[in-house]
Formats: sequence, structure tokens, C-alpha cells
Amino acid sequence: MIDAGGLADDRFHDARILVIDDQAANVRVLQRILEQDGYRSIVTTTDPHEGLALALSTSPELVLLDLRMPGRDGFSILAELRDREADDPFLPVLVLTADADPEARRAALRMGAKDFLTKPFDVEEALLRCRNLLETRFLYEDLAEHNRRLAETVAMRSVELAQAQDAHRAVLASLARIQAGESVEETAAALCNELAAGAQFDSVTILGFSGPGVLVPLGSSGRLGQEELVGRPLPRAR
Repeated sequence: MIDAGGLADDRFHDARILVIDDQAANVRVLQRILEQDGYRSIVTTTDPHEGLALALSTSPELVLLDLRMPGRDGFSILAELRDREADDPFLPVLVLTADADPEARRAALRMGAKDFLTKPFDVEEALLRCRNLLETRFLYEDLAEHNRRLAETVAMRSVELAQAQDAHRAVLASLARIQAGESVEETAAALCNELAAGAQFDSVTILGFSGPGVLVPLGSSGRLGQEELVGRPLPRAR
């Protein structure tokens, strides 16, 4: 079970955050806001070309991206990030915009943006939106890790099941090779020897009831040294 309330503040403060905005003043404001709230791993750039390279190379856990930039705008960066979703299936992008055009917002959402932050920035709103997106990111990571461990467990159980089935088949093959002896004891001895050798058991003993609560070893084979007990009733305590 994933517990959102259990996410520690240190996990948020260690989050890798990338800020891409061609306006240096905006970058400084956002960096100051985040640092004052305890975030320690913030990378910034005013060059959209460098921003895309950083988004692909530094594995950020949250990207703050301006939509309107010269040369390479936020839409083209969103498109590049969407094309590389296999490398990071859930990278939250918080779009920075002063654009009130609803179509621009819808286009950004269609291209993978997860939320918007309107300029000029409100400090509390900026921090809340960043934290909400990071929380979603961390829950996604935790779920992915849970699924990975579950897959490993299923794979391990599958191997164990296959081994058990192989052992079962070995037992059946051993049983098929047994020829009945002239007495129960001869048949039991042959069966124990075959199972100990063919099915690779450490020790095999066949017990028979000779009366109410009385068990007598009919045959035994293996390394536990019980051969001398054959034909002699076991102590009641055992």
C-alpha cells in the first residue's frame, strides 16, 4: 500500500528540479522561492536549447517550463520530452505562462504538461503546485518500485513452482519403475531406494500401521541412518 502521508520532507527537499525560462528575473524569483522552502537540488537556465539538454541529461523529477521563449519555445521542449517518455514515463512539467489564451493551455496539456503557474508568481501557489506534482511523481515511483518487486516475487515463485513440478515428475517416474517384491518389506525397500536415488531425496522411509497407534518402518533409504529401524516399531513418543 502506498501512503501519501508518509512521504518525508527530505524526499521533497532533495528532489531534482529544473527551471527553464528565458527571463533571468523569473528564474531568480523561482530559485529563491524554492530554496527558501528548503529545496536543495535546483538547476536553472535561461537558454531553451540548454534546457532541453538538461532535461534529457540530469533526470529531473520536476520541470518548470516557460511556454514563450525565442528560438525554441516550451511547446517544442514538451514535444521532445513526450517523444522520450520511454526513458521517464512520468515527468511532471509545470508550465510557466502569462498567456491567458485557453487554446495555448489546452495545447500544452495535450503535449504532456501537468499543471500551470501564472506570472507574476504567487509564492504560496508556486510552492503548493510544485509539491503536489512532486508528490504525484513520488507516488508513481513508489508504485513502479512496488510493481518491480512484485514481478521479481512472481518470477521467483514461478521458478519454485517449476522446480516443484520437476520434483513431482521425478517421483512419478520413480514410482513407474518400481516392481512389486514378494513381500511388503521388499517392495518398500525398492521404493525407498528408487525415490532416494531418482528423485534425489536425502532420506526416504515408509511406515506402516501394525495396530492402533503403532508405526513400523517397512523400508528406509538415505543418509539419516534409519535402516536399522526397519521392522521394529517406533517409540510412541517419536
